[in-house]
Amino acid sequence: MQIQLKQTEIIAALKQYIGTQGINLNGKAVDISFTAGRKEAGITADISIEDANQEIPGFTDASDVAEETVKPALSVVKNDEASAVAEPEQAKPQADAAPAVGTTSLFN
Repeated sequence: MQIQLKQTEIIAALKQYIGTQGINLNGKAVDISFTAGRKEAGITADISIEDANQEIPGFTDASDVAEETVKPALSVVKNDEASAVAEPEQAKPQADAAPAVGTTSLFN
């Protein structure tokens, strides 16, 4: 008697065997790679079982948290009617204001 098994049949049989051993494969990615050996070593099957969902529950990416905390806060300032009608020129900084003391340029 001669029995021939195709690679797809071997993969299905290995997955079924893993299930009978009590390992739950629902929601998991199963990767099976075959390696051919020399002479009596035959073929070896390496099986990798990983969660198909790559998100880890309760884990947040540090960049997501940083983006949320950098949002600027707005504040409400009570204005009287005279300043509410102010011209745009008054909102500009004055040219004669003294520059900040102790600042240095990074480009010098």
